[in-house]
Amino acid sequence: MDVLIEFPRLNGNKKLAWHNATDSKGGRSMDSVKIVHKEDLKWEPHPQLANVEVSYLVSHRDEKMDLTCMLVHLPPGTDVPKHTHECDDILYVVKGKAKIWLDGIGEVQAVPGTFVRIPKGVLHQPHDVEEDFIMYDVFYPFLA
Repeated sequence: MDVLIEFPRLNGNKKLAWHNATDSKGGRSMDSVKIVHKEDLKWEPHPQLANVEVSYLVSHRDEKMDLTCMLVHLPPGTDVPKHTHECDDILYVVKGKAKIWLDGIGEVQAVPGTFVRIPKGVLHQPHDVEEDFIMYDVFYPFLA
């Protein structure tokens, strides 16, 4: 099994090391253990939404995983268009306050601790972001 080892932090410094962390094709193995601390998150622009950021934790793109786990950051005032996915979308709100409209359900308040599973093909829309909003988002099978 591949393991990412984080050595103890001394004077604020740390070292990360992958052990046996490549597969036969030279990429990261699905069997790798991966540890990401808050200060190590790499935020990047959402591939389709302006002013929205994502931080991929594991993905098909990077680790050849069968799922995508990421954090999504929506600043206040963000309205995402109604949309569907060709996979299940599983959300857990980490920070902030918003609403999520779900076809057949209506409005759901999204505050820290809210969990929402959106099956493949269900129309939905995060909107009315009142406070800086971060959600843990899992797509299965993978989206990216």
